[in-house]
Amino acid sequence: MPFRRLFKHCKLGKTVIGYSIFLPDEGCYEYNENECFIFASRSSAKNLILELYDKNKPYRIIPVYIKNILRDFGCSSMNYAIEPEAMAIFRKIAEKNSISYESNLWDPSDDLIVLHVYKNKFTP
Repeated sequence: MPFRRLFKHCKLGKTVIGYSIFLPDEGCYEYNENECFIFASRSSAKNLILELYDKNKPYRIIPVYIKNILRDFGCSSMNYAIEPEAMAIFRKIAEKNSISYESNLWDPSDDLIVLHVYKNKFTP
C-alpha cells in the first residue's frame, strides 16, 4: 500500500512519535539489544547518552515519524524499543491506519516496550 494512500485521511507525516539517537561516528542508531530505541522526548534520549557515553561522544537526536517506522529506520527488522509515552502516540496512529503490530514489556520491572510492526500486513 503506497504511503500517500495510507496517510490521505490524517496528517500523520507531521506527527512526531518520539526521538532516536544517531551516532555518526558509528554510523548507526542506539539500540536496546536488537531493537532500535524510540524515546518519548529529546531529554529522555539525552539522558541515555549522558549515562552511556562521555560528554564528547558525537550524537544527533532525530525525530521519528510513522513513515520512518514503516521504512524500518535503524534497520532493526521493524523492531523497536519504545517508551510508553511514544507508544501511546504510535498506537493512535496505528489504529487510525490499520497498521498491525505487537507489543509487550521488555522486562516486567521496567516500562520499556518492545514493539514489532508488521510491514505490508494490515488488519481488516
